[in-house]
Amino acid sequence: MRRAVVLLGVSGVLFSTSSEAATILASSCFSSSSSCYSSSCVTGGADGSATASWPVCAIQQAINSASAGDTVLVDAGFWNASTTISLAGGITLRGQLADGSGNATVASLVFTGSGQLVTGSYNALTNDVNIVGLKIDGSSAADNWTPLVTMLNCVGCAFTANYVVTQPDGSYPSVLLMGGGSTTVSSNSFIPGPSGSGGSQLQLNPLGTPSTILPNNSGFEVYSNYFEGVGLTEIGLSDIRIHGNRIVDTSTWQYATGINFSPPYGGESHNISICDNYINAPYNFAVITGVPEDGGGQGSITGLVISGNVINSTRSMIGINSYDSSYCLGNCTTLTNTSDVVVSNNFLNSAWTSSEIRLDGGTMSGSVQNVTAQGNILTGTNPSETDPTTIFYDSNTHNMNIANNLCPGASCS
Repeated sequence: MRRAVVLLGVSGVLFSTSSEAATILASSCFSSSSSCYSSSCVTGGADGSATASWPVCAIQQAINSASAGDTVLVDAGFWNASTTISLAGGITLRGQLADGSGNATVASLVFTGSGQLVTGSYNALTNDVNIVGLKIDGSSAADNWTPLVTMLNCVGCAFTANYVVTQPDGSYPSVLLMGGGSTTVSSNSFIPGPSGSGGSQLQLNPLGTPSTILPNNSGFEVYSNYFEGVGLTEIGLSDIRIHGNRIVDTSTWQYATGINFSPPYGGESHNISICDNYINAPYNFAVITGVPEDGGGQGSITGLVISGNVINSTRSMIGINSYDSSYCLGNCTTLTNTSDVVVSNNFLNSAWTSSEIRLDGGTMSGSVQNVTAQGNILTGTNPSETDPTTIFYDSNTHNMNIANNLCPGASCS
């Protein structure tokens, strides 16, 4: 049975029978002639301008009336996202690029109070959710440890071409993916709001295995995203590729930035690939690094590739278990047991000191086994000249192959 494509505007109705899927314009739900209308969701005189934004209840009404395969089209303009938007499986939530009204050139969800966008659940898989082409504005969001966007146990999902203005609290991500698999995060921009944020504003975490058919916690791809003054963190996922992202901080915030990764709490990750990313932070340090788990949760990673990345900063580093030689490598008790590692063809440049690749296992815990470091170029300065070595390892680094690295003015081993 074919379904009509329905575009129900506030001022009229357009019909098409060219596809089985429906497209529902969010503002149509303000009209009493629409099937998604609710008397509890009215414009209240709002016109989608910055000073009279539409309530997001219309977006929720459109989602509630949609079926799997349908698209909810969010009008270009401003939406007051002060409550939770719950996005069902199989639905595409897409921002309209322009409305011709002069109110806005994009669909802008302005999050305030307890507002958030959530899809999925903690105890079941959700399939085929797409969030595309929206401005996610958290610059006025409440400091309540709540992400702007949370995607739970999502399989075959995508977060694509969105413009994220991050929330003020840099200690918690603006976009959080937890569990699921075969999901992509691509072509998005993450930009600090007026008060700044810093931190990892995109975070990907595992979830416990739900009582449904796998896959779970695997098969992710994060690529072609732009990060300004913020970074990303991956925890506990397998078969994940983080590639082709651009991470910069050339603004007045001068934050440290980079890519962090870790195994799950007390578990194992495999096949993590961090390749061909560009990180430029001329006012602070930048890293691609492993980080320890919480106390009692030491885990392991089997199969780690860090290759083809460019890092330019005041102090540029790559760390397998940690980059922090001054504290963590000697004191952290939940450093990772990492094996089958390749660090190759990376370019690191430091303005204030030597660039470093840390292959250390760590003295309190952790190990790095079966590691190859080849074809890397590390440039920089070392004013003290007390230790010009740039590739480090310790007694818990085993089966090393360090060759064909270039470290002008320093030692590569």
